[in-house]
Amino acid sequence: MDLFRSPSWLLWLLAWAAGFALLAIYAAARRASLIAAFGLPGTLARLAPSETEGRRWWKTLLQGTAGVLLLLALAGPQWGIELVTSEASGIQVLVAVDTSLSMAAEDVQPSRIEKAKSELALLFDGLQGQRVGVIAFAGKAQLVCPLTTDNDAAKSMLGRVSVGMIPQPGTAIGDALDLAAKLLGRYPGKKAVVLITDGEDRRGDPISAVKAASDAGIKLYIIGVGTPEGGPIPMRDAGGSLTGYLKDRKGETVVTRLEEAPSVRLAAAAQGAYYRATPQENEATAILKQIAGMDRSRIQAGSANVFKNRFRIPLFFAFLALLVEMLIAERDSSTSLEAAGAPDRRRRAPALAGRAGALASLVMSLLVSGCDLPGAVDLFRGNRSYAKGDYEQATGRYQGAAQRMPGDARPGFNTGAAEYKRGRFDEASDLFADLAQSEKTPRRIRPSSWYNLGNTRYRKEEYAGAAEAFRQCLLLDPKDEDCRFNLVQSLKAKKNPPPKQDKKKQDQKDKDKDKDKQQPPSPKPRPRSGGMSQEDADRIMQAVQEKEQSTAKQQKAQKQGVKNQPEEQDW
Repeated sequence: MDLFRSPSWLLWLLAWAAGFALLAIYAAARRASLIAAFGLPGTLARLAPSETEGRRWWKTLLQGTAGVLLLLALAGPQWGIELVTSEASGIQVLVAVDTSLSMAAEDVQPSRIEKAKSELALLFDGLQGQRVGVIAFAGKAQLVCPLTTDNDAAKSMLGRVSVGMIPQPGTAIGDALDLAAKLLGRYPGKKAVVLITDGEDRRGDPISAVKAASDAGIKLYIIGVGTPEGGPIPMRDAGGSLTGYLKDRKGETVVTRLEEAPSVRLAAAAQGAYYRATPQENEATAILKQIAGMDRSRIQAGSANVFKNRFRIPLFFAFLALLVEMLIAERDSSTSLEAAGAPDRRRRAPALAGRAGALASLVMSLLVSGCDLPGAVDLFRGNRSYAKGDYEQATGRYQGAAQRMPGDARPGFNTGAAEYKRGRFDEASDLFADLAQSEKTPRRIRPSSWYNLGNTRYRKEEYAGAAEAFRQCLLLDPKDEDCRFNLVQSLKAKKNPPPKQDKKKQDQKDKDKDKDKQQPPSPKPRPRSGGMSQEDADRIMQAVQEKEQSTAKQQKAQKQGVKNQPEEQDW
């Protein structure tokens, strides 16, 4: 077992102990020679009692012991095992790859499926350190690689994806989204699904699955692979040699085309984005930028068994040795005072006790407060991040302070304020409710906790709960006029709930205030944007024009005797 974390300090300890011992012996000899030069031994014995030398040696021994213990603390003694779990902020991303037969078409080089894997490999390279997974789908969806932070393993599993690996034919986008929502539902924060396909879902209506995923906080990004002109689907034998092209039930060669309009509609319904695969693969970079702007959740990065560091034990005894050394006088003050006949003995004794007591109090305060010092630093840094508007970083700082200062209510209160600023009203409501209802919360913080709980519930349109919170705030602080005003507004809203479209106007009346020096003012709401972007609208128009051109070509070919493919497609 490794008894010391930094054993190199033990060499310095030995060197220091030897040097200190030699210096103490030299100092004693030098002192004796200097004293002998002043007079006869009998005379000097009356001026310097024999006990003085013994006390001086005790002081020297305590000084040396303290130095040894300090160097021992620097060496980092450790014993006992503890499990340490590290956390990091991250984003969960699932990629869904279409493996239907149409993905074997070679209208993009080398083929649609290989182009899809190239796009996703580039995407994985930009998601290093994030949790990623792979889903393959055709007529049915199947998990190929579960969510993992090992991007190399995910890329290896992605390389094994191939056309026909799902035996059920078709393109079931809805099934892939349902499976992705189920896998991502266990993680907090924002999630993303990157879906790469060449057609629309012919197994059902995926809109319901898209809306369910969007409600669960999942962003959808779709990459369309292929060309509107399309191409035939090659058929190959076990050796990879071309044996022909896929034909429909009437014996005619199937021509598969990229259908973009359904994919654009799905992306718009999920408030995501649609991209067409290009040779430059710029769409992967664009998706990475979109994902980088999402809120990150706390994920477990890893865990390990480590030795418990016990440096505080020798450090405590080192301070104790120095304290005792300072309390030992070189002469017996009572003996010297009585010999001199001094009348102020009782005045000097309390002064000595007062200095010793103040020193002991200072040392013990340093030892005790040292345990909470990291928590206070996290709280200070969290307030600084809050003032800069970086509420995500502020939340992480406050949570770290809460772990280090479990008995302090300030980190929890400030975490609730930061979550409120981020629009995460459920988390803020839970934090403020715990503080407001706890008898351990300081009295100066409880009214502010009820007040902020009322504001949070009001934002969640829980008007009855908001009114009750403001009422509790007034019971604790009857002079709070802002709380009284908000109570009236909550009761009005409870009786006549405002229409949904007036929510932004009502939010402007919501007053937030600073109830604690550690708590900055509460935020104003940020309206969320929705609907279809101009970029998506342009893509829809482009897809419609290409569809019209394709239809015109089909009609022209039909006049020349070429029949259109049937509606029953299973590729």
